[in-house]
Amino acid sequence: MLPWCFAFGAAIWFGVMAGRAGRNWWSWAAGGAVLGLVATTMVQGLGEAVFLPLSHEAIVLFRLKTVAVVFGIVGFLSWIFTLGLRHWESV
Repeated sequence: MLPWCFAFGAAIWFGVMAGRAGRNWWSWAAGGAVLGLVATTMVQGLGEAVFLPLSHEAIVLFRLKTVAVVFGIVGFLSWIFTLGLRHWESV
């Protein structure tokens, strides 16, 4: 469920940024969805492969850390990839 939520959020971000820049919002939104889905799946999958649950509290803490790391990675990559869509003010 987590990868699909991040894919949806990234698709909205990419689509809105492309729409504001006058670009094809549909293709940018699709690209953002793929970015969110792939990045989240990779981070979550690698984390699950390395994690050995010792208690219920450890599982909850691990899931919270995973969401925070995924949010940071997807947010940073989305920011980087949409830099060209921003309107820069001339000084």
